[in-house]
Amino acid sequence: MKHQFKLILSSFFISAFVYGQAPRPTSLDYSDVSMLGRQYVKQAADIKGSPYINKVFGHGKVVNVADNVFLRYNAHNDVFEFISPKNDTLVLNKTDAYGEIEFTGTKINYRLVNYTNKDGNSTRGYLVHLHQKNDFVLYKKQKINYSAARPAVSSYAADLPPEYTLAADVFYFKNKGQDIIEFPTNKKGLVKLYPERKEAIEAFLKQNKIDFNSEADLTKLIDFLAG
Repeated sequence: MKHQFKLILSSFFISAFVYGQAPRPTSLDYSDVSMLGRQYVKQAADIKGSPYINKVFGHGKVVNVADNVFLRYNAHNDVFEFISPKNDTLVLNKTDAYGEIEFTGTKINYRLVNYTNKDGNSTRGYLVHLHQKNDFVLYKKQKINYSAARPAVSSYAADLPPEYTLAADVFYFKNKGQDIIEFPTNKKGLVKLYPERKEAIEAFLKQNKIDFNSEADLTKLIDFLAG
């Protein structure tokens, strides 16, 4: 695996990183971990489940990086981990310089973006880029929750260990010039966003029987909104 990485960092890349300019594609450099990532902290062995969407590292491409990288997504901490030439696991810095990541096998594409959750809180993190038509973009958020250890509720029950559990995907979308917001979960919420298109939206939803929890159906809905 060591031979799949080059230990090169061009002077242009250093200046581009420092002065905020977009860097050219470059090979990953591990001589300064703080530039690229930080040391990974191994999870405790007694935790059930996994913080990863996929435990196995997969081939990936990172924007502005020429090398193929072995990556995995930690959906609990919302970070990407990668393998260094020394076989160390490092955590990729959350920076616009590495703000687009795609697994080459599955073609799953992640974007580091600012988005607003349903509580109105602004968040910066990774969303999966699902579909785009014109100025409309559909995303989804993958999340794995953590539950601390819980003592038995009675003498007949056993203590419960700490555990990671996969949460339901949450869909987001944006239109040109607008923030990324959570996709409405029903017709009422969608009409509230586009009251001027109320009749057209209702007719489309009735004809297509859209499921607001279905990625395929929301893709159809994005195409309709963008049309």
